[in-house]
Amino acid sequence: MRGFYTGWLPTTFRNVPFVVATFTTFAALEQQRLTARDQPALSMVESLQFGVASAVAAAFFTQPVDVVKTRMMTQAASTAVPYKNVGDCIATMLRTEGLTAFFAGLKQRTAYSGPLWALQFGLNARLSEALVTRRTRVQAAR
Repeated sequence: MRGFYTGWLPTTFRNVPFVVATFTTFAALEQQRLTARDQPALSMVESLQFGVASAVAAAFFTQPVDVVKTRMMTQAASTAVPYKNVGDCIATMLRTEGLTAFFAGLKQRTAYSGPLWALQFGLNARLSEALVTRRTRVQAAR
């Protein structure tokens, strides 16, 4: 049963900062653009662009934890000596592979997370806009 939860700690330490960094970066980019243009909302293209940029920045920031998480979760399928814990995994990687090992797979991760979060922010913006428009129509009809 413990095998199902091998990577829960590194997954948590990757997911929480990733989401925080993505939303924070998007909000900062959005605020900067809207302040510069004095407009109420981003265009769909801007939402998509800022979604990609936010996810890529967050992926870069959290990639080392993602690599550790992946190593912890897949070690059972390896013939290498298993890591004792997360700290052992980090120390072994540093000692045997160096710092660059913590950024393995970054291109692939940004290739899927960039478009995924671009769609999330783009669709969220359009859905929010549609709901506000609908609410305004309903209120006007009363």
